[in-house]
Amino acid sequence: MAASELPAVDGLLRLDNPEIGQGETLDLPAYTLKHVAALHARRIAAIADPTRPFWVLGMSMGGMIASLLATEFRTQLPRDTRFVFLVTSANTPSVPAITEARLADWTRARPGSVESFRDVMAPFFSKAFARANAAATEAYFQYRAAGANGQSPRAFMRQVTALRAFDGTRSFAA
Repeated sequence: MAASELPAVDGLLRLDNPEIGQGETLDLPAYTLKHVAALHARRIAAIADPTRPFWVLGMSMGGMIASLLATEFRTQLPRDTRFVFLVTSANTPSVPAITEARLADWTRARPGSVESFRDVMAPFFSKAFARANAAATEAYFQYRAAGANGQSPRAFMRQVTALRAFDGTRSFAA
């Protein structure tokens, strides 16, 4: 999910990761989540009021990036920065965030094919949620199939490569 897909809320800074939504392209052959954390640390430092509490909420891959902000870039953030991590996996060697099977499933999605995106993305929604929100869930599949999130297949693979290379053992323990 691109941060720009979240509703605009007064006082909420939404940071897109590189090459998705409104995120910038990194002029690197490959990038790491540490590169992304450095980029986000600079953005936060440029806009945050250092006299007020600042919250960082990281969801999914964003939680991994937030763990790096908390451990590797803490001194660049406002003094009273607090962190919330919403992750499904810290991406440790014993518990990878993206297994080979999951990656194989994801790469089956074909741009423009709502059916293929429905197959790939349906597991992200509980059956109860999908039933209660059928129209919204279907709209999301259509949105992703149309490429409306602004992420090319190449950018997706660069993002997956960065995510899979991240080992959260140290940053999440800290």
